[in-house]
Amino acid sequence: MSGLRTLIISSIVILASFCSPPRAQVALGEESIARTPVAPVELRVLQQTADIICPASEPIPFNVPTFRVQPGLFVLDCVHAEGHATSVRIQRHVRAENARVAFNEDTGAMGVGDFHGRPSLEWEEALTSSSPEGNQRTFEWYLEKWIFKVIASDDTVQRLAPNPREVAEIMYQIVEEIGLSGN
Repeated sequence: MSGLRTLIISSIVILASFCSPPRAQVALGEESIARTPVAPVELRVLQQTADIICPASEPIPFNVPTFRVQPGLFVLDCVHAEGHATSVRIQRHVRAENARVAFNEDTGAMGVGDFHGRPSLEWEEALTSSSPEGNQRTFEWYLEKWIFKVIASDDTVQRLAPNPREVAEIMYQIVEEIGLSGN
């Protein structure tokens, strides 16, 4: 009977381990500590931004946020209506110096603006591929090791995608609340 009892308890333990959240191992010298992985802070910023700029509405699939994560790059895309979308990107560099160099490469001949004491860029260009009336507006800024870029695309003269600078303001407030700098 004890063999059957051991088998049942072992089965319950194995099943329970499949139901528990995934664990990550963090090596500390000779020891190892198990902990539940935490969503990257960049993804938290994008999720909170999505709650504001992509309010769920009918008809689906409009205003439904989609997230993409690649090493060092976190992207939120939101289609507001056919031909009208916003893309929000956070690029994390290993060091602040790398982010500054990458930002400076983006400046080209553009004048650098100020965004809460941080360097920023803002530009607009025509969407010649889809419609001669459409445009793409971009706002970019950086903070320490992160470059934030908001791209609003509208393929008609009607601007349904939110103003990129206003989205950047929303993100800035979230970044301040979360305390992104220094992470």
